[in-house]
Amino acid sequence: MAITPLPAAPSRNDTPENFANKANTFLAALPTMVEQINSGTIYVPNSGDQQQFPPGSASAPSISTTGDTNTGIYFPADGSIALVSNGVEKLRINSDYVSTNKNYIINGNFGINQRAVSDTVTLSAGAYGHDRWKAGASGCTYTFATSNGVTTLTISAGSLQQVIEGDNVRNATVCMSWSGTAQGKIAAGAYSATGVTASVTGGSNLTVEFNTGTLSQVQLEEGSVATNFEYRPIGEELALCQRYYHTLYIDDRTITNVGDTIRTYPISPNMRAAPALTFVDAAGTTTAIGSDTIGTVNALARRTTPTSYGGWYWSATTAKMDAEL
Repeated sequence: MAITPLPAAPSRNDTPENFANKANTFLAALPTMVEQINSGTIYVPNSGDQQQFPPGSASAPSISTTGDTNTGIYFPADGSIALVSNGVEKLRINSDYVSTNKNYIINGNFGINQRAVSDTVTLSAGAYGHDRWKAGASGCTYTFATSNGVTTLTISAGSLQQVIEGDNVRNATVCMSWSGTAQGKIAAGAYSATGVTASVTGGSNLTVEFNTGTLSQVQLEEGSVATNFEYRPIGEELALCQRYYHTLYIDDRTITNVGDTIRTYPISPNMRAAPALTFVDAAGTTTAIGSDTIGTVNALARRTTPTSYGGWYWSATTAKMDAEL
């Protein structure tokens, strides 16, 4: 920071009138100079002294460098410290954890769409559209569009919600933020504009919900102040979604004179629980699962019985595995 030079000081050579005017001007400039010096000076405390800073924010951290004022350190809540780069939080340290994944919401940017919904999406109560997002009690109708890597939903009827797994929730004050005109709520709270806060109970499933309007970049984080939306790598986001819903293409080619065959297909990452299974053939028709197919948290086992012998038996299906909350 530039320091404003002091005006000329009075001297004994000045006339009494000039001396008084110069003295008044000089003394009036001193507080500004002191403030400028203090704001640009690194204070080295004596032993036992403590330097204190304002909390700051992700866009204006309380500790930064000259010329790069949106990169540094700030203090988002009691017992928390965060590192930011270019106005985006990159690391948060709390009293009991270190988090680079501050967002409780999975697929908050709506970039994962394993069910391949398209055009106008009409969901019955509890049915899922984009990964991890399901219709509320009155169903949900929405359209969506993606621009510059951001997917925005336009909810025209009903509501859309996400259930957050209790194992990912801690006792905390949380803040939910988003872009768009839709209003949101946490658990049984009231609908509100972005920046709604609530106290939540660790270890219990937590539901957030949005009513009609536009919606994108949903974030739920610990603390009472909303910070910049956290983008995760697309592969990481997909893996988080696959804990709850996973599709697996199965291409069985068997020499039919060997009788029944049993094939095991590993599932990665592990699913939240043993999934409910649906098979869809190449024509898009849902086919019978049968008692010979077993789904676990980390594998799918299937027995194939040829309908005739001699030559090859071929079966191509897509297994849809659902372990949603």
